[in-house]
Amino acid sequence: MATVTTNNQYYTDIANAIRGKNGTETQYKPSEMAAAIQAISGGGEPEPPDDGKTRLYITVPANAMEGLPPPRNQVPLYIQQTVANGVTIDWGDGTAPETLPGTGNVNTTHTYEQAGDYIISLDPVEGCELGFGTNSSFYCVMGIADTENQAYCNMLKKVIVGNNVTDIGNYAFEYCSNLSKFISNSAISIGDYAFRYCYNLSSFISVGGVTKIGKETFYSCYNLLNFSLDSASSIGKAAFRYCYSLSSVVVKNKISTLEDYTFAYCCGLLNVIIPNNIDSIGTNVFYNCYNVKEYHFLSPTPPALGNTGVFSGIPPDCIIYVPVGSLQAYQTATNWATYADQMQEEPV
Repeated sequence: MATVTTNNQYYTDIANAIRGKNGTETQYKPSEMAAAIQAISGGGEPEPPDDGKTRLYITVPANAMEGLPPPRNQVPLYIQQTVANGVTIDWGDGTAPETLPGTGNVNTTHTYEQAGDYIISLDPVEGCELGFGTNSSFYCVMGIADTENQAYCNMLKKVIVGNNVTDIGNYAFEYCSNLSKFISNSAISIGDYAFRYCYNLSSFISVGGVTKIGKETFYSCYNLLNFSLDSASSIGKAAFRYCYSLSSVVVKNKISTLEDYTFAYCCGLLNVIIPNNIDSIGTNVFYNCYNVKEYHFLSPTPPALGNTGVFSGIPPDCIIYVPVGSLQAYQTATNWATYADQMQEEPV
C-alpha cells in the first residue's frame, strides 16, 4: 500500500482508489483529492490552488541507471533565498517540511521511500525572494547541470512559479530534458543557459512577461512552439538557437539589437516581422532558417547587419519586404547587397 499523508483510513482508501484509476503512485493530501477525482472524470489536469507557492512536478523512477544508486535516494534541490530559513520546502510525500539556513545559494537532498509522481512545494515567507539557478556555478534546480546528473534532471516535468520569484538565474533548469511546461505568475528575468537542453519544453508562459533573456537561454529547446518578447529589453546571443519547432516569436519595441545566432536553425519560422526599433542584427541571426517565406522589415533605415551570413540558407523563393521608398537603401547597404535580388517593397 502506498504511503499517504494522513492516518485516517477513510482518506487512505480514497487516495488508493485515485491511484488505481490513474495508474500512478502519486501522494495526495486530503485537500488535493477533489481536484484529482475531477481530473480522472475528464476534467484534465487539476489546477493548483492559487496560494502563491512555487511547485515543481517530478516523477521519481523506480530503477537506477546501471552502476548508480536508486535515483529516489538523495534527490537534490538547489534554490536561492534572500532570508535564512525563508523558504518552506514540502517534498510532497507526507514527510515534515523543512527550511534551509543561510542566504544566497542553498541546497539540500531528500530520499523518497518509493517511486512515483510528487509535487515539491516551495513557500517563501514575506520579504524573502526565491530564485533558481546560480550566476557563478553550474548548478540547476536539480543539482549539478551536466549529463552525469541526468537521472535527477530528468525527474522534473513541470514548473509553476508562484510569488516572490523574479529571477530565473543562470543554468536554472539546464539539462532538465523532460521539462515540458513552465508557467510563471509574475514578470521574470531569465539568465544564461537557463533552459538549455530542455528538449521537451513546449509550453512557456509568463503571465507578467519576460523582462530579460540571457545567452543560449533556450538553446536546443527543440519543441518550443512560440514565444512573446513584448516585455523584454534584451536578448542574449544564440538565445533560441536550435529551437527547431519555434513557429512564432513576437518582438516588440523594447529591443534594439538581435545578437549573434539569436534564431539560427529555427526551421519552423515561416513569417518574420522585424519592428522599426531594431537597428542592429548580429552575425548569422537567421542562419539556416530555411523555411521562412517572408521577412518584413518595418524600419525605413536598414538595420546594421553583422555579416553577409545573417540570412544564410534563405530559401530562393523567400521575399524580404522593406518599406515603400526604402528599396534602394536596403539593396545597397553594407552586407544587404547579397540579398538584393530577393527584396521587394511592401505592397500598398
